[in-house]
Amino acid sequence: MIALTLATVFNSGFAISIRFAQKRGANLTIVGISNYIVAFLLYTSLTIANGLHLPHWETFVIGGFGGVMFSGTFFLLYELMKQRGVSVTAAILGLSVLVPVGISLLAWGESATLPQTFGIVAAIVSLPLLSVGPTPASVAEKKKRVIHLVLLAGVFILNGLALVAARAFHQTGVKDEDTIFLFFIFTSATLTTCVVWAIQEIRRRNIPKLGGRETNNKGSVLWGVLFGIVAGLCNAFTNRFIIASLYKLPGIIVYPFYSAVGLLLTVVFSRLAWKEKIRGVEATGMAFAFVSIILMNFVS
Repeated sequence: MIALTLATVFNSGFAISIRFAQKRGANLTIVGISNYIVAFLLYTSLTIANGLHLPHWETFVIGGFGGVMFSGTFFLLYELMKQRGVSVTAAILGLSVLVPVGISLLAWGESATLPQTFGIVAAIVSLPLLSVGPTPASVAEKKKRVIHLVLLAGVFILNGLALVAARAFHQTGVKDEDTIFLFFIFTSATLTTCVVWAIQEIRRRNIPKLGGRETNNKGSVLWGVLFGIVAGLCNAFTNRFIIASLYKLPGIIVYPFYSAVGLLLTVVFSRLAWKEKIRGVEATGMAFAFVSIILMNFVS
């Protein structure tokens, strides 16, 4: 139970550290690179400690896919937090479990239990409630609204596909490669984020030539590295403790506790630390999301 509690705390810590980075004006891409490099280095050391061997091709391919999805989720998540705060964003991340649940039902022929069915219904109800915002009064506000909906859908889908990668890996039946699977995930995520950073640097350096202005600064980079390291440690330890939890406890206990309690911790912290306001319709959506997360993770 200690491992599960630590996994839940570190999971909440990841979202909170990203929000802190935003409050300090940290460079988005540097946060992402630092985050994934820390996790990559940790799982590199664990992979070497466990003994090097040639992994199955499924471990490499599925891990690489999962890393790209996690990297994409990070960039969209960062922007969504700016608009809706950490509470709603955390709820969307939790609800993305609906994606692997749906694919399990359609692609792998699994059947939903009665609690899962109610959970799916609750998730479907919660999503529009969480996406509701003030009625746009101008063209600019309408465009901002569209961007918001795209971000919300993107976080939901990409994080859901990242969870599908983990589910697909276990579906292959490959044994004793959990650590190297996570190594490939964080290797892929690191490479993807570095490519994005390189592209952004090229564009940034061309901004003055185009009559723009320099937008990067040493302060934002330093804060990006600092909070990226914190996020990376939270990211790495979350995955490690989740695996440890599953060796001791059934998934029917691990996943509902991890997802729902993690959401609750994040919401409470954001309210206390930043006085983050949650409108009535959002509170209703989060209540449905909380119930949905618990029910959808009941597998038997």
